[in-house]
Amino acid sequence: MTKRLIFTVFLILFQGISLFSMTLWAGNKEHVEKRVKDLDHMNKEIVQGFPDIPQYGTIEYKAHVKDGEKGPKVEILEKTIEMGRETKTQE
Repeated sequence: MTKRLIFTVFLILFQGISLFSMTLWAGNKEHVEKRVKDLDHMNKEIVQGFPDIPQYGTIEYKAHVKDGEKGPKVEILEKTIEMGRETKTQE
């Protein structure tokens, strides 16, 4: 009887914690989606500022981004631009 009571209490606590934590996770989706959009926009602005952007190829960079008075302040630490070539897909 005691083992069954302990198991029941444990089960109720586990379910309560699970339900409570799910409601906390649910509110983060909007914040994460907004942050992803902000970072995508910032990335596009940074890449457009590079000279000689190849039409085909890759651009890799590392940067420090800090909050500034007029928006984010970006400091480029490393940058690699590799020229590619156009590839055509056959159908």
